[in-house]
Amino acid sequence: MPAPSINPRAVQIFSIAAVSIIVFAFVGMKDFSVGVDAGIHHAFATQLIEQRQWPLPSSSFLASMSYYPPAAHAVGAAVGLTIGSTFGGMLVVNAVALIASCLALSYLLRRTSPAETVASLIVLAILCATLRKHRFVVGNEIVANFFYGQFAGTAALLTCFVILAKARWQFPLWLTVSSGFTFVVGWFFPLSAVHLAVAAAVLRLRPSLRLEGITIRLLEFTLTAAVLSAIAFFHPAMTDMKAIAANDGGISISNGTMAISVLFLILLAVPLLIIVSPRSNLVDPVALIAIIIGVVVPPILQFALLYFFGLGSPYAVKKAGFLTGTLGLVVVAVLTMELAPFKRLAHALTYRPVVPFVGSLAGPSLALIVLASVYVGRAFTPLSEISRYQDEMSSFIEKGSAKSLFGRTVSINSNYNWHTNYVVSFAQLHPSGEIQRVQNALLPPTVSLTPGAELAVVAIGDATRMDPSCTKWVNGNMAAVAATCASDVPAKVPQ
Repeated sequence: MPAPSINPRAVQIFSIAAVSIIVFAFVGMKDFSVGVDAGIHHAFATQLIEQRQWPLPSSSFLASMSYYPPAAHAVGAAVGLTIGSTFGGMLVVNAVALIASCLALSYLLRRTSPAETVASLIVLAILCATLRKHRFVVGNEIVANFFYGQFAGTAALLTCFVILAKARWQFPLWLTVSSGFTFVVGWFFPLSAVHLAVAAAVLRLRPSLRLEGITIRLLEFTLTAAVLSAIAFFHPAMTDMKAIAANDGGISISNGTMAISVLFLILLAVPLLIIVSPRSNLVDPVALIAIIIGVVVPPILQFALLYFFGLGSPYAVKKAGFLTGTLGLVVVAVLTMELAPFKRLAHALTYRPVVPFVGSLAGPSLALIVLASVYVGRAFTPLSEISRYQDEMSSFIEKGSAKSLFGRTVSINSNYNWHTNYVVSFAQLHPSGEIQRVQNALLPPTVSLTPGAELAVVAIGDATRMDPSCTKWVNGNMAAVAATCASDVPAKVPQ
C-alpha cells in the first residue's frame, strides 16, 4: 500500500503558523528598542485613540507631528484595544511585519530548482549571521531604534510588490491596482510608497538585454512612473515628511554600510542580474531587479538633494539602508547559485525527501533566519513590564486630582527600568516640549533629572524615603512628588 502523500499547501500553512507562534513569542512580546522612538510612537498611537482624528488637532501635545503617517499606529491601537495594551498591539504589528517581509523576500530568491533554493537560503543565513553586528538586515528597524511606521511600511511595500510581480492582469487593471497599493502603502510610510512607485514602474519596463516590445514597455513604464509617483509624492501623509527628513537622529546604519550596499546594488547587482537572467532558473529575476532599483533610486535622489541643496539629513538617507543591505545579501546568495560548482554542490547535498516542500518552507525558513540573526541575544524589555506599568499609570491618572500631572511631570519609578518609564510616561503624561526634554535626559547614557519638571511620578517606596513635604499625593503603589526631591531615584536597567 503506497504511503499517503503530503500536501505541500498544508505544509506551507502549518509551517507559517508554527513560525508565526515563534515570531510572536520574540517580536510580539519584547521591545528591543532603547531610545526615545518607542515612547513617541506609542504616544502617537494613543493620541489617535484619544483624539479620534487624523491629522491630530492643534490641542494635542503631539501637534508637531499631526500629519505623521497613521496606518501602522491605527492598526496597532485597534489590536491593542482587543488585547488590553496599545503598545502590545504595536508589537503584534511588528511581528506581522516581520513575517510578511520574510514571505515576500523569499519569493525573490526562489528558484525552479528546490536544491538551489535551499542552498540560497543557507548562503543567506551564513551572511546574516556573519554580518549581524552591523545591524542592517530587515528587522533591525526595531532593534535599538523603533522605526515602527517604517517597518510596517516595508512589509506593506514588499507584500504589494510581490503581488504585482506575480499578477498577469491586463495593463489597465494592473495600473489601477498598483495605484491603490501605492496609496495604501503611503499611509504606512510615504518613503515606502515612493519605493513601490519606482519598483512597479521598472516591473513594466522588464529590464533585459532584449529589445523586443521595447516601445510598449517604455510606454507602460512611463505611464506607471507618472501615475504612481504623483500618488506617492502628493499623498496626504507626505505633508510633514520634509520636516521629518531634516531630523538627523541616531540610526544603526553606518555611512560605510549604506554606501557599500547602494554602490554594490546599482553598479554590480543590477547589471549582473540582467546578464544572467536569460539563463537563470530564478522564478522571477525581473522582480528582483525591479525591487532593487525601486529601493536604491530614492536614497540616491535624497543624497543628491542633501549634497547639492542641503535638504534632508544623512539619517533620512540611511533609513533605506535596511532594505538596501538586505537586498544586497539576497543578491549575493542568488548570484552564488549561478556558479556551476555551487549548483553541483547544492544538488549533491540536498536531502531528497524535502524537495517537494521547499517552496512551501522558504518563507518560514527565512523568518527563522532573520529571527536568529537579528533578535536572539539582544537586550529587551518584556511587554509584560510595560503593560503592567501602563495599567498602573492609567489608574494613577484617573483618580483624584492626578490629571494635573499633564504637561509638567516626568516618570522615575524605580520599580521599572528607564525605558519602561519613558515608553509609558510619554503616552500617558502628555509632556510639554520642555518636559519631553527632561524625560529624554532620563534615558541612558545621560540618566539625570535636569531642571524643568515640576513633578515626578515615583514608586511609593521612593516617596517614603523623602521628606514628607515632597509628596503631593499617593495612589496605590505610586506617588507624585516634587521633582526637586527625586534627583537621586534609581531605576532598573533593561535585561
